[in-house]
Amino acid sequence: MYADHMLEAYWNSRDGWGKPRIVPVHDFSLSPLNSGLNYGLAGIEGMKAYRDARGGVRTFRPDEYAVRLSRTSQELCLPAFDPGQLVECVDELLRVEERWVPDPPCALCIQPMVFSLTSRPALRPPQDAALILLLLPSSAHSKPLCTPVVLKAERNAFRSWPHQARCFRPGGTSALNLKYSRASVDAGFDQILWMHGKKITETDNSNIFVHLINDDHEEELVTPVCDGSALPGIYRELILEFARERKTLKVCEKDIELMKIESYSKRNKVLNNLTVDARDIPMWHRIGSRTS
Repeated sequence: MYADHMLEAYWNSRDGWGKPRIVPVHDFSLSPLNSGLNYGLAGIEGMKAYRDARGGVRTFRPDEYAVRLSRTSQELCLPAFDPGQLVECVDELLRVEERWVPDPPCALCIQPMVFSLTSRPALRPPQDAALILLLLPSSAHSKPLCTPVVLKAERNAFRSWPHQARCFRPGGTSALNLKYSRASVDAGFDQILWMHGKKITETDNSNIFVHLINDDHEEELVTPVCDGSALPGIYRELILEFARERKTLKVCEKDIELMKIESYSKRNKVLNNLTVDARDIPMWHRIGSRTS
């Protein structure tokens, strides 16, 4: 299910970006030679709109999502849409479709995409591209607030590798994980906890934090370092900012081994495991370490 209208803008190498327009949601006709379909020349983001206590509509750091989409576009040789203008486009579309923003604790997902419209049987920078903004109710892929989620530690496949482009969001990235994500659900898990060797990186759609008492008897919040194997999420940065305001809490971005977490847990030193992402209201997770 999606809102009645979307925003679209078109680009070509001669004239640049055209004027964005709000139009009824419609289908596209693409050539089988389209380089977005054949080579994955597409970038995607996901932010949210919320109702505040007075019934107004708010968005969470849309400027940072817009900047990341611009970086993704540049990484894929797609035309970068101006981040400030994208925020204005989001605001305008929400004014038209405000009735779709639900009451708390639900939210409305705002999904901007940039993709190639060039039809050419070769991998080259596109000559034509499009920007699309869609509005989607988040209840379609979110669990209720603070529902415990069981994670499967996946050691048989790698989602990404250090120093790869995990700091961007190419459109086809998540599709590569679908086989393993489906298998984990069939095995009774909710999501995958992706591993790199002995280290944890992130879950299917979230950054992960471990709240523990360390060996120096300090209260510590640890999250994996974003070295390319985990996406530096916007909500991740918010949690780090809030945590650093607590002077009694040690905050670290570093490699975390799953066996180390299990060792802390056996000694009752793990206080909480928290994952957080724009697609989900923060959820407390229980880590499952079985592999298939």
